Amino acid sequence: RIDRQVYFPDEESFADLPISLENFAGVWTGFLVIPEQGDYWLFWGADNGGRVELDGETVLLQDGMVRYVEVSTVLTLQPGLHPLRIEFAQAHNNVADWAKCAANFMWVPEGQTKPIPVPPEMLMVPEWMWSDNAPIITSLSQTEGEIGDEITIQGQGLYDDFDYGDGLKDAYPKVTFAGQPATVLEKASDRLKVRVPIGAQTGDVIVYKLKRGGGSPPLSSMDAGLMPGPTDIPSNSYGFKVTTQFGLLAQWYDLKGWSNFGPDVFDTGVLGDAAITRIEYPPDSLGVPTGLKTYAVKWAGRIGIPYTTYSYIGKVSMKPNHSGFVECTFGISGRSPFRVTLNGQVAIGQLDQAAEGYSCKLSLEVAQGSYLGCEIEMAAATEGAADLQFEWTRTIGWIALEGGDTPVLRKSEILPQMYFPPVVPPKPPEILNVKAVWAEGEQPPAQPYDADPLRPSVRVGQEFTFDITDYGPAEIWDAQPTVTIDGIPLAYTVDGDPVFVEQSERTLHCRSTMPDGVGEGKLVARISIVSSEPFLIDVINRGLVAYLYDIPEAFGLNELPDLQPLSCFKVRKDRTINFEDTADFDLPFPAETFVIEWLGGLIIEQEGDYEFICRSDDGMKLWLDDNVVIDANHRQAPAENKATVHLVPGVYRFRMQFFENNQHEVCVLEWRATQGEGEQQEEIIPRQVVPAKAFSLDTHPPFPDKTSTGKRTDGS
Repeated sequence: RIDRQVYFPDEESFADLPISLENFAGVWTGFLVIPEQGDYWLFWGADNGGRVELDGETVLLQDGMVRYVEVSTVLTLQPGLHPLRIEFAQAHNNVADWAKCAANFMWVPEGQTKPIPVPPEMLMVPEWMWSDNAPIITSLSQTEGEIGDEITIQGQGLYDDFDYGDGLKDAYPKVTFAGQPATVLEKASDRLKVRVPIGAQTGDVIVYKLKRGGGSPPLSSMDAGLMPGPTDIPSNSYGFKVTTQFGLLAQWYDLKGWSNFGPDVFDTGVLGDAAITRIEYPPDSLGVPTGLKTYAVKWAGRIGIPYTTYSYIGKVSMKPNHSGFVECTFGISGRSPFRVTLNGQVAIGQLDQAAEGYSCKLSLEVAQGSYLGCEIEMAAATEGAADLQFEWTRTIGWIALEGGDTPVLRKSEILPQMYFPPVVPPKPPEILNVKAVWAEGEQPPAQPYDADPLRPSVRVGQEFTFDITDYGPAEIWDAQPTVTIDGIPLAYTVDGDPVFVEQSERTLHCRSTMPDGVGEGKLVARISIVSSEPFLIDVINRGLVAYLYDIPEAFGLNELPDLQPLSCFKVRKDRTINFEDTADFDLPFPAETFVIEWLGGLIIEQEGDYEFICRSDDGMKLWLDDNVVIDANHRQAPAENKATVHLVPGVYRFRMQFFENNQHEVCVLEWRATQGEGEQQEEIIPRQVVPAKAFSLDTHPPFPDKTSTGKRTDGS
């Protein structure tokens, strides 16, 4: 495909790849477009590893296959096209944050201080793709929709309406949705009608045409709808949002007091109502619901069977499946007894003592483009035993060999976009706005940090209003949406009558009060079994004020400097101190030598012995009420420094400083708390990152008289 930029800051940005993200690689080729002669400051950031080659030479290299690291170089470049090749590899390599998964090609424009993605206008596709007849998408008849919807792609060069004489006329064009091949229903040079395929997810629509004379393996007219080959020319990409709700309907039952923990527990008829009902992906994607120690769980819904996505193996062309059916073998295993039903066929997990668990296999011949009824029942005796492994082996094509066609099999996990609830729910609700309610003549107080313009500000205990739009059919409107903020149920009233748009949607004008126990400010509405995207609120009196200092120190930092006389580059709010790498810090300047100071208050609700653990690279120092708790004011590789203090309920003045000396930027503050001693000791807070709800801005050390200057500490 064509990527307009090589900027993938996290695993989510790779989500439209139809492959597992545990172990994969990517290679981007083309040209770096240099408009004028000058010095260009280039950055490469990767987790795990990769390289940037320019003009045939490696200019940036991160070959450690470790956590996210950024490397940079300054090159003097002439105007013109410079051949560019970028390689990236992601691996499950036992590093704590291996799943970060990032690949960022960036630069610092002249006159700026912070690396930003190299823009699309500085990148050009490789020469072999230059064509006067390349496919171009200009618009889609709709830019969002459900699996199975028919949409029309408008553009030019989408289809050559003549026969090359080699049987390829009906095989092209090929269309993919986020990498998943779609069936082309109608085609012309300026428009294509296609069906959104099973396996599609939110991502890019791309049209592929065959590059003539490119040495492509011979294909047949039966190949329509399959994956593009290595010499097919991709069009520009066009974003499409898949609104289908993916996942299975999970029902969790509390088995407190039970002693029979087998799947036949579902046959007793005495389970009662489910304690928790939600949409999720097995295995155990959301974790066992809080409070359930012994439980049973049932997942129900459908598994979508996509069309064969065959690919080339070396120079051998794989044949597609012409029968319309594929053989699928499902392998299921887990630590607890389970029963699985697929399209009416039942299999029970058998105990494997060597593996210390249960497993079974179930093979079916299924139609491509169809849905497979799925039900999984599991009973677990202890918390944490619901780790179900669910994978499949599918026939993805055949290779013609002497003696007959040999099937090619692919074994993989079942990706989330292949799971469907038993009944497709309506479009998720939307929270449209949030507004704080102020008394007449009262003004919002000035904040000591730069406010986020996208987050409305509301204090704990303050009244606020918000609007929710949810979608029909009308029978679901017997109940109002449930609303939570940071997971806390939010009581609200509806002002006036709902506003209806025909019988398909309504808008509610709501009023509530910000509850205690919040910090992140994530407001979510839920109707039936679907939830809105979080609407983010700045909870004014929660979090920490962060002062960021960009320090030009050629020889590095050995310890924390005196910050009082220094110019502050940026003042912002940080809700937690949880920074695993450069991307998490989101600095407004290059991550080289810098210092951050956090000020606020720490809320203690229960008396106990509190252990504070700070993992950092490099040094840090922590104070509570002006008393030093942790002093690690020195250079260090990522290391943990700990201290335990006895605290009683109240709000303590909180101050923490951190400095970084060039590489491996990490700073994470965690805590755990216990009460009692010896055998009577009880854990009241398990080890975790100190949450946003624990930080107050109502109590704090004196804030320095500083604002964001956008300048380094030497004034540059």
